[in-house]
Amino acid sequence: MGAWNYNPWENDEAADWFQEFWKQQNFAVLINEINQFDPTEERYDAFRAACYLLQTLGNPYIWPAEHLAELKPLIQRAISILTQ
Repeated sequence: MGAWNYNPWENDEAADWFQEFWKQQNFAVLINEINQFDPTEERYDAFRAACYLLQTLGNPYIWPAEHLAELKPLIQRAISILTQ
């Protein structure tokens, strides 16, 4: 795997994750990446990519209405994992 810089999208795993997110055009990809995160799988770069989008799009004015009830618990889970 290659990492060419420090931003959440500047490595191979994250680039692949972003490609899948935009290909599917479905917030379930982001939600599942965070909710199903398992540290034993070591998908930290994909998780960081999902968290970056959550930070960017996780606003009630932007976030899709059909997933609005999931937003606050998702943010709390992401923060919990990122701070461990």
